[in-house]
Amino acid sequence: MVMTIHVPDVTHPLLNLAASSSTPWYLSNELIGPVVGALVGAALTFFLARGGLNRENSLLKTRADNLQSERDKARSELRAARAEVGALRKVETKYTEVKKILGDSSVVKDYDQPVLLLGPRNVGKTSLVTQWHAPWNSDTLESTRRLLTSTVPVFDYTQPDAAPHFADADVLTKVHVHLKVKVHDFPGEPHLQHEVAKVARSETKRLREETRKALGVVLVCMFDAEEAATGVSSETKRYYNGEFFSHLRGFVINEAIGIERLVVVFNKFDLLRAKMPGQPDDALINECITTFDPIIEPFHYMCNSERVCETITVLDRDKLRLSQGASVVLGEAARGLVTTMAGPTSAAGLFPEGSQATRRMAARYPRVS
Repeated sequence: MVMTIHVPDVTHPLLNLAASSSTPWYLSNELIGPVVGALVGAALTFFLARGGLNRENSLLKTRADNLQSERDKARSELRAARAEVGALRKVETKYTEVKKILGDSSVVKDYDQPVLLLGPRNVGKTSLVTQWHAPWNSDTLESTRRLLTSTVPVFDYTQPDAAPHFADADVLTKVHVHLKVKVHDFPGEPHLQHEVAKVARSETKRLREETRKALGVVLVCMFDAEEAATGVSSETKRYYNGEFFSHLRGFVINEAIGIERLVVVFNKFDLLRAKMPGQPDDALINECITTFDPIIEPFHYMCNSERVCETITVLDRDKLRLSQGASVVLGEAARGLVTTMAGPTSAAGLFPEGSQATRRMAARYPRVS
């Protein structure tokens, strides 16, 4: 028995190449091309990847450098901030000490009530000022030849509520208030009366700005009481003339001048007593009102009747102890300011017991409003 073995036809390229050519199989084009292509692709991919990595490294380095700079800057700023905090803490310690000192201290405020002394020469204006300054000033003064200004203390008090300190509004402190009258002693010549309205305007403005209250000036009109027996002198009539009153009235109507109080003073009352012996003082006061009220009647159209009062005085510059009535005039002049700032109870304490002025002139003229 014979066995037959069939051998298939081998057609694999490499076998064919080996069988048909003498060129080694590993140098064949079909094999080299793919290998070379793979190697070139790998090389390109490597170099491209390497370039990307270099760029990324460069960016990272730049960022690292920036972060380093920012960190150095932050450290420098932190050191400066710590130094500043230390300095501020020292300031805070000093400020706390100053606040305590300010809180334990007090603030002093001064308010001056302007008082205008009016009247002809030798009626006693300067004598009245001398009385107000006693015992601080005992000099013998001459008659006023020019406008003289001085201040007289009348009342001191402490505000019930603490107020912001002027040096630091956050610190509350006590406020001691000094109330004074600012006296303007005008010459008695009629041709110098233009100064009266000028001063009244400026002082009204100043007082209202300082106190923030609707206050005004005090007019003290002085008369020689002896003229109630002998007749009104030509000097008195010339001084209290129509032009003077009309000039003042215009400013009062326009509210450029505010009249806080009108105090009519009948000075040299001792001489009237000597001229009319046996008459009680009340009767003599009524005689003065009857004599002088028509002269100052225009004032009744410039201020409220509740602000009008009259009083008598005996003023002797050389014999101060024999004088009387000056304290009443001073109290009436300061009444409005003290009442407004410290209260009516404080104002009542300005007068010696039983020595306040009367208000008969206002009662005689109910039309005054």
